[in-house]
Order: sequence, then C-alpha cells, then structure tokens
Amino acid sequence: MGLPVDEESIKVRRRRFLHLLSSASAKFDQAATESTKQFAEGEDKSTLSEEEFARWFRELLKESIGKHVEKQVPLPKMEMLTVKVKSLGGTEKEVEVPADCTVSMLAEAAAAELDLPYAQTKISVNGEVVPDSALLSSLELGSDPEVTAVVMDTIKVRRHVYNMRGGGPERRGYALLATDEVELPPRAKLADHLDKLVPQEGYSHRRPEEFDLKAFQATPSSQVPKKWQGGMNEVDVDLDATAEQVFGVDGHVELSVLVPMRGLD
Repeated sequence: MGLPVDEESIKVRRRRFLHLLSSASAKFDQAATESTKQFAEGEDKSTLSEEEFARWFRELLKESIGKHVEKQVPLPKMEMLTVKVKSLGGTEKEVEVPADCTVSMLAEAAAAELDLPYAQTKISVNGEVVPDSALLSSLELGSDPEVTAVVMDTIKVRRHVYNMRGGGPERRGYALLATDEVELPPRAKLADHLDKLVPQEGYSHRRPEEFDLKAFQATPSSQVPKKWQGGMNEVDVDLDATAEQVFGVDGHVELSVLVPMRGLD
C-alpha cells in the first residue's frame, strides 16, 4: 500500500521538476549557442544566417550519425580464401574469393585472371570438373589442391539407345540396343546437333520429330533398365535449349533415345 501524499508535497515535487527541466533546457540552449558560434561569420555570434544555419545543421547531423555508427556492433569480416588456379596452357595465378562462395564465382574470378572466356570456363579439382552450384567450402580442398580452370569445348553425355520391338507382350516395347557416349558443344542449340543425339542409322532414315528423347538423372549404380518403361523421373529434351542447360557438365544427367519400330522389328 502506498503512502498518502498531501497536496503540499505534490506542489513541492512539481516545483523541483520544473526547476530541473528549466536548468536542463538552459544548459542545452547554452551548448547549442556555443556550437553555432564557429559558423557565425558576422559580428553577432548569437544568430545565424540561412546559409550558416544550413552548414551548422549538416555538421550536427554528421556528428550525430558518426556517434551512432560508432555504437553499432561491427560486422564480422568476410573470410577470404586464396586459391591457386592454372589454365590448361600452364599459366598459373592466385585469386582471392569469399570462403563460402560458389564454384561459379571462383570460375568467374579465374577466367578474369587467366583471360579465359567465362561462359565456357569450368573449375576442375584434382582432375574432376566441379558443378558451378557447389559451395567452395564443401570441396575440402586441403593444403595443396590441383585447381584448374578448364575451357569446355564439348560436354560428354552418356547415351542409351532403345529400339521399339514388336511381338508378344513380353517382347514388345523399347529394348536397350546400345549404350555409348556422345560429345556436344555446350552452348549450341540441341536442335542444331540432332545428328549427334540420334544414332546415325536412325537419323538418316527418320525425321527428327519421330524420335523420343528423354533426359534423366543417372542412377548411383549407373545401371539402366533393359526395357524402357519410364519411371526414371525423365523429362522431354528441349531441343531449343543448349546441352549445358539440359545435361549440365558433371555427367549426372543422361540421355535416352527411343527409336520407333521399323518394318518387322
């Protein structure tokens, strides 16, 4: 329970508060007057012209912002990583990139240092091309990795050719005919290179639209079914896209070519 407060006590406290407020206001006015004197160019240092006031206010604002920034918690410094990269021609350079950047950023920095075409530059670590989206921190580069900036002239794609066969239910369907590897220019439209996607024998006897081309993720075992029935999370190959867009450069996407039945196959 609070103590009773009479009216006289309230008046005393009010007077004390007003006195303190007046004293603080006077000190503020005095400080403000002192701070403006150095900006007053005329004889009367107690007043400022419009131009002088603008200069004073800018300096006051700058000082206020500066003190506020000093109180802020400093941002942690970005950890940088120096990577020694070389071109296939033997030129070697050191590039500095953020430790948590992507391989694509390293490729861009390496291409700039080695004067290589960035669009075709890939990073190879210890002889293996690394996907652009991989984080540098996930590569476990070690103390002395062999990092090479490679200009990709072609992309290698594993191809599986299936041929439609007739006959009884057990035999009918797309049967695996051959598995091989094709090389495609990375940034040319696939439509311009159907002769590389489709087996030469089939290409010479069929119109391009008669072939069914599927792209799918390679299985961990690298095995493919002897009879194509789908179910591989496959997608139709977009012939207006490039090989790099469809298959990437890491060899994880493969090609299935479904050849239609010919004659009495």
